[in-house]
Amino acid sequence: MKLLSNHQHDIDWWEARKGKASGSNTAAILGFLKKGEKKGGDNAERAGYKVKIVTEILTNSPVMDGYVSEAMRWGTEYEQFARAAYEVGEGIEVEETGFLLHDEIDRWGGSPDGLVGNYGGVEFKCPNSTTHIKWMLAGVVPPEHEPQMSAYMSITGRKWWDFCSFDPRLPLHLQLFTKRLLRDENRIAEIEAGVLQFLAEVDEMVAKLQGKNPLKEQLRRSVEMEDDGTMLTDADLPDSWKELMER
Repeated sequence: MKLLSNHQHDIDWWEARKGKASGSNTAAILGFLKKGEKKGGDNAERAGYKVKIVTEILTNSPVMDGYVSEAMRWGTEYEQFARAAYEVGEGIEVEETGFLLHDEIDRWGGSPDGLVGNYGGVEFKCPNSTTHIKWMLAGVVPPEHEPQMSAYMSITGRKWWDFCSFDPRLPLHLQLFTKRLLRDENRIAEIEAGVLQFLAEVDEMVAKLQGKNPLKEQLRRSVEMEDDGTMLTDADLPDSWKELMER
């Protein structure tokens, strides 16, 4: 893995992940329709995420998510307490990091909540109390978070990843729920194949958009000479218009 930014959510972090598929969006990347005539096609989340990456490539600017819900604010605020509770409860230290790039898939990376020792990592969640209790009663890594954790193991080469849910509103003995996910090579191979397919589709969409330039035809039509119907050549156009037509 390669470290592209030292911190998360600063300008360097946004720039580092620009135009790249992110481990936190692995579920979206694998989001194919499973039923009906359009089986195997994009679901809405996958289609939307693909357009976002394409937009970042074409504009060379990160698309920053502006909406922050109350639940998201709560999770961000209490992640530091979740980390402290996990470190004390497990007797281990968490290393914070920025955006990490996969060694072999150069447009795929992620921003783990923490790395643990030489072999592990951890994902922190601070959900509402009913969700925390539901996860605790189930006693397994929530299926909706497994793709992200497996992706991080691929990106970092780690052997295990802990899922950690924290809720300080509950009695002390119920505040922390931790479950470990072990590396599964078959699952990681499946995710990596899905990421490569997604990135290939992104490239195809970019190429398609770059090959079409409606402005070029519009400019040509606008300079058509009314007297004899002839069209001016590129050499007859102003330099500023030539630049637009060459894009």
